[in-house]
Order: sequence, then structure tokens, then C-alpha cells
Amino acid sequence: MGSGSSRPSEGSPPEAMAGLEGVNVKRVASTAFHGLAVSNLGVVYSFGDGKSGRLGHGDEEGLMVPQPVAALQGERVSAIAAGGEHSLVVTTHGQVFSFGSGSFGQLGHGDLQQQLARLGSPDSTWGGG
Repeated sequence: MGSGSSRPSEGSPPEAMAGLEGVNVKRVASTAFHGLAVSNLGVVYSFGDGKSGRLGHGDEEGLMVPQPVAALQGERVSAIAAGGEHSLVVTTHGQVFSFGSGSFGQLGHGDLQQQLARLGSPDSTWGGG
């Protein structure tokens, strides 16, 4: 016998993401801690918790607003993936870059080190089809 509605309280309506105004986003990937977006031009944006360098900006700082990943400047990215503490990107030429925590070898670099920014070489092409 209370007053008011029996409906659960409603939250705020969804809002457009700051930092991506005017960007034509082609793909997104996210975890509970960070997110990635790639534009139709192949530019990667990252945001969220920067722990272990998973945002690819060369540090462990978090970002509240998506920012282009400068370390990938000049690369045209076609696919992205966000893991718990790491990120993967694939270029239109099939080159794979990974950054973040490598504590279980998930970066594919042959070690258990973290990478704060992109790491890849011309022979690191993605063998997937």
C-alpha cells in the first residue's frame, strides 16, 4: 500500500557516445573494463580502464572518452577484439597487432610481457580466413 507506480524505476535514455560525434563507426568490441571502436576509415578508438596498456596508448591511463589510438596511425583496421586485459586489431592487409596484458601468452608475442602500445611485424599476418 504505497504510493507511486508499481513499475521499476526507469533510467536515463541512451546517449550518443562523446568523442565519436561525426565518426561513422563500423565495429565495436568491449569488455566490462574497456571498449574499442573502429571507424569506416579504419581508425581505432579506445576507452575505459587502461590497466596493462590494453587501450594501446603507450601507458596505463584510463580514458573516459574514446580517443584514436595514435600508435596505429597509418594503419587501416578492419577488425577488432577486446579481451579481459588486452586488445587485438587486424589491418586490411591482414597484419595483427596486440597490446595489453600478455600474462598468459594471449598477445601472441612468444612471451608473457605486457605491451603498452601496438606490437607487430610485417610477418605477423593473420592466418585466418
